[in-house]
Amino acid sequence: WDDRWEEFSVVAEQGVQLQNQLAALVDADTAAFNRIMDAYGLPKASEEQKSKRYQAIQDATRHAIEIPMQVARLSAQAMGIAQKMADVGNPNSITDAGVGAMAIRTGVKGALLNARVNLADLADEAYGDAIRMECQALWSSIEIAEANVLSRVDAVLSAE
Repeated sequence: WDDRWEEFSVVAEQGVQLQNQLAALVDADTAAFNRIMDAYGLPKASEEQKSKRYQAIQDATRHAIEIPMQVARLSAQAMGIAQKMADVGNPNSITDAGVGAMAIRTGVKGALLNARVNLADLADEAYGDAIRMECQALWSSIEIAEANVLSRVDAVLSAE
């Protein structure tokens, strides 16, 4: 496999880029949650304060939906790496591609659940509907992608 080092290095670099982006989103997710908590802590004694507090909650909630959606989208991109490694990688490492696919699927689904839980507090129904549709599409597509990788893994293992 030494002759394919360069090819696999390119794929590895794609994975590292996704990993770095996802790691940054961990802190962004924590900050988004804190922003919601801060918004709920705003004063609400007057109508003006109530209005500002409500808008802050809505803005923070939308942001707290977008962060896990970014996680889901980026994680879904990683499935392409698992598929490529299942298709052309070293057969002795095929199970790594399968385990990676399962982990990626879990990451995508977990992020989608985290986005969806915040939809209950969002007043923007059009945005909420668009996010729900995207969640359904990502949920379905990641299951199919995982099944494709695992099918390839099984085929390689069965051929041994």
